[in-house]
Amino acid sequence: MRRTVEYALLALVIGALAAYLWLRPTDRSHYQIPALSPIDAAMIDRIVIHREKATATLEKRQDRWLLVPGDFPADPDKAKTIVDTASRLTLTALVSESKDYGRYDLAPPRRIGVEVLAQNQVKRRFDIGKSAPSFRHTFVKIEGDERVWHALENFRRHFDQSADDLRDKNVFGVDGQGLTTIELIRGDTTVVFNAAPLPADQTADPTQPPARLWHRQDGATVDQGKIRRLLTTLGRLRCSAFIEDRSKDDLTDPMVTLRVENGGWHSLSLFAPGQEEDAPFPSVSSQNPYAFWLSAHDAKTILEAADLAPADPVQAPAPPGNGR
Repeated sequence: MRRTVEYALLALVIGALAAYLWLRPTDRSHYQIPALSPIDAAMIDRIVIHREKATATLEKRQDRWLLVPGDFPADPDKAKTIVDTASRLTLTALVSESKDYGRYDLAPPRRIGVEVLAQNQVKRRFDIGKSAPSFRHTFVKIEGDERVWHALENFRRHFDQSADDLRDKNVFGVDGQGLTTIELIRGDTTVVFNAAPLPADQTADPTQPPARLWHRQDGATVDQGKIRRLLTTLGRLRCSAFIEDRSKDDLTDPMVTLRVENGGWHSLSLFAPGQEEDAPFPSVSSQNPYAFWLSAHDAKTILEAADLAPADPVQAPAPPGNGR
């Protein structure tokens, strides 16, 4: 009888233990993932990015993103990516409750802090760490929550940029198909190139824009490959950085000035670079209010075209207005 009671008690203990193990929350489900309040990306008008010893602030004004202070135009593609990422931030799994933030790059100096505002109200604050080993998630920490979370997408690189990195570095752009005239000015010498369409029977693909042959104003043909490379470069010319200690007016006596006619005159001037190999060229453009550094590669493409100049100067037609 006593043995029977012992077996019955043992069975009850085993049953209770089994029920506890069956019903208790597992390690993977004992927490609830915070549901972040949705943010309409169109309503976001300010994002502040805190990096070690530097802060970059993006501010939206009349559908344009600027970097403040300074009101410098921001790269529209980079600004859009940052806004979209911040607005759709999604937590997917708990990573750590240990507060060992350093291993996730969520402690200074590696941590990146982000503030998202709309109409002067903070909508979200969060810290960005390193990419997760999956490279499909990023370690993050949300304001008011000491835990480390996986956030959907690998996005640290979008925020790990300085204010200068986020500036719009497009300094010159023209549609090569629309160009009819190119001028290259070196000192007192001005060389003019004009484009003439090829006859229809010489056009390789009639479905494409008509091919053109560039020639000097004196009728001499030129290296078409150099002209094509020049037009490709001028299609969307980006600077490597802006010159912080000099304005456009401080740069004088250019090595070469390029002017193009495309529904109006646009100009680009290059000045002597430093002595270092592949040193960038100080430059100015009629399409940008700031002096900037142009890479040696892009500058040399323009200078190669300038080498097409004949020995004797060719008188250029006066453009309408100032043209500068």
